Amino acid sequence: MTEAYQSIGYDVEISYLPGRRSLAMGNSGLLAGEAGRTIKYQAIYPNMVLVEPSYVSIDWHLFVIDESLASADTINLETLRLGVLRGVLYTTKLTENMNPIFANSVDQLFNLLLLRRVDAVIFSGFTGDIVLASTLKKSVILKRKTPLSSEKIYHYLEPEYAILAPLISASLQQMLDSGKVKEIIEEHQVPRDAK
Repeated sequence: MTEAYQSIGYDVEISYLPGRRSLAMGNSGLLAGEAGRTIKYQAIYPNMVLVEPSYVSIDWHLFVIDESLASADTINLETLRLGVLRGVLYTTKLTENMNPIFANSVDQLFNLLLLRRVDAVIFSGFTGDIVLASTLKKSVILKRKTPLSSEKIYHYLEPEYAILAPLISASLQQMLDSGKVKEIIEEHQVPRDAK
């Protein structure tokens, strides 16, 4: 996202905030926008300005310790104790009637799994791979290869910055067309054997 803004002459700072805090701050005008939200965000916060196109998709995976869960053809989520990150709309909705255990941070989420307080964690495959490769290198945590689902990710702006939407939109489209977005993603991709 920073590259998209730089191409139109703006330097931006991306702040990584816990989901719930990010939602509250983004909708209250304390932030200029949200860098990574699904289309569902628009229905919840209709005042925010959707910037198209989607520039990336998020694959939701199960992270487990039990090898039989990692390799099973199918899994009934309702039979598992699931860990989810508080404030993440997708996982909150997915586990609505399942009594999930909520974590306040990514570290806490994966520690629930390591301590076997949950059977599985639902998390972004891309970000989960980074966590496993950086802070949990020697852990026994496995990512199921098949994602639970995939969702397109969009950028949203506060209404006062709506004038930037067509400029950012064009910049993102150019980055997609040129392969720059793919290149950026690949730079941050973690090899499966990095653990």
